[in-house]
Amino acid sequence: MDFTEFANEIKEGIPDYMLKYNVKSVRLDNVIKNNGVELLGLVICLENENVSPNIYLNYYYELYRQGKSIIEILEMIRDEYEVSYKSLHSGMIGNFDKDNIRDRIFLRLVNCAKNEMILDEIPYIHFHDLIITFRYLVKQDDDGIASAILRNGELAELNMNIDELFEIAKKNTERLFPMELMLMSSMIPFDENEDLRFPRMYVLTNSRRINGATYMIYNEVLEKFADSINESFYIIPSSIHELLLLPSSDMFNIDNMKQTVRDVNECAVSEMDYLSDNVYYYDRKSKIINICV
Repeated sequence: MDFTEFANEIKEGIPDYMLKYNVKSVRLDNVIKNNGVELLGLVICLENENVSPNIYLNYYYELYRQGKSIIEILEMIRDEYEVSYKSLHSGMIGNFDKDNIRDRIFLRLVNCAKNEMILDEIPYIHFHDLIITFRYLVKQDDDGIASAILRNGELAELNMNIDELFEIAKKNTERLFPMELMLMSSMIPFDENEDLRFPRMYVLTNSRRINGATYMIYNEVLEKFADSINESFYIIPSSIHELLLLPSSDMFNIDNMKQTVRDVNECAVSEMDYLSDNVYYYDRKSKIINICV
């Protein structure tokens, strides 16, 4: 059974496993995620409900290929839906509403080339090989966040230009997702039997560890860090969720570092979390970021 046949069978079979809910309809939606990653979502719409969690079927198809039966997968999807439904509604903030959305818009930094297919549909700001995009919170609780990308039509409804949008979203991001900076060595378990010499590498992210690389655009954060170490530093994109900061005096070989970033992105970073293969340099004197070439 190929993926299309699998998805249709799940769509037809899931209502029989959702008898405790008043199911109005079930549909399949192609969802474009960050970096152009396309997933197939199962959307179970209930009577008198205007929101529903997406259940992505790509993961379940892999389980099917590994030997799980359709019945087992339908039961797993039912269980995931129940957990997602409760979580979505317990932390619900609201969908797009031009009258109360301004304090929920925040920034996310992503790769430009890998998101090129949606640039005509969204407001954005170029930032080197990256772009600053705008999202708004739909849900936030202890289990995580749910958000949606702001599109051009919604920006028009807000009656704001891109500069006004950026200033509002920049302040909201600091409030909703406070910056966190820590030594990487403090995050690595210490083994007294190993003689490890870690460079002074720091992790820059936020309190939720989600979209933390966005703090790369906060020049005041970078300036304060440079002053604290009394030198310029390199910015290494770990993912869209975090950055690594390395004081310039600790950089052993820039070419090796660039190759390491490419290797890690290829082998250890998911396609949706990828940010960039470039290494950046923040010059303390000029207070400017440049791509290392």
